[in-house]
Amino acid sequence: AEGAPNLLVLRPPRRISDAKGARAWLAESLGAESSDPQALCSAAISRSEELIVVMDLHLLMLRGVGGFAALGALLDVIQRGAEERLWVCAARTPLWRYLEGAPGAVDLGVFRAPIELGALRADALESWLLGAEVAAGFVPSFTRLAAVGGVSDARGEARARAAWARLIEDLSQGAPEVARALWLHSLRAGASPEQLEHGPPRLDGLDALDQLSTEDLFLLTALAIHGPMTLSALIEALNRPESA
Repeated sequence: AEGAPNLLVLRPPRRISDAKGARAWLAESLGAESSDPQALCSAAISRSEELIVVMDLHLLMLRGVGGFAALGALLDVIQRGAEERLWVCAARTPLWRYLEGAPGAVDLGVFRAPIELGALRADALESWLLGAEVAAGFVPSFTRLAAVGGVSDARGEARARAAWARLIEDLSQGAPEVARALWLHSLRAGASPEQLEHGPPRLDGLDALDQLSTEDLFLLTALAIHGPMTLSALIEALNRPESA
């Protein structure tokens, strides 16, 4: 868009937990001649983009002994050129809260100020989720949901659409990943192949949450902090033997 900043967006291609691997990824992403920290800093400063954005910080750490080396390597490069190059790093809220509560893990002082984006509201969720349907060539429909309320005209469908968006907001508490999962569970087959009907999300199995053990909750906490994980990474983060 006109007037938008020129960005270089970096995203780790996989989970990296060692400093050497993080520097190799940065060298490739920045076009640096070597993976030496100062060479990486110089390469970042020399980039033509106004802003470097690093996405998915959770892929650069693994809660455990030595698991913060990759994230520390990135922050070291940022710190070296902080006065000459603007960086923005995107982190999951649970990860940021965890790092704030574990001051010995990495030095968060490299960041001048955290910006919490907050929860997405119903109108933003509606625009994002239904926009994805339209972009994929589908036609969103709320005819059946409107009929449940006894109104099937255009005004009734508009009210049903707004009610659906508010429900997604309430159930997800505005969290994008949760809202996306609820959206997928709200989809129904339409009257034609290109039409997608919407209903209340199917929430089968939620009662099982009340039956979870402490160990289960510990596992879910690890997933909230780290995001999707391979089995080997999960075992390492939980510090549990594979047989457990």
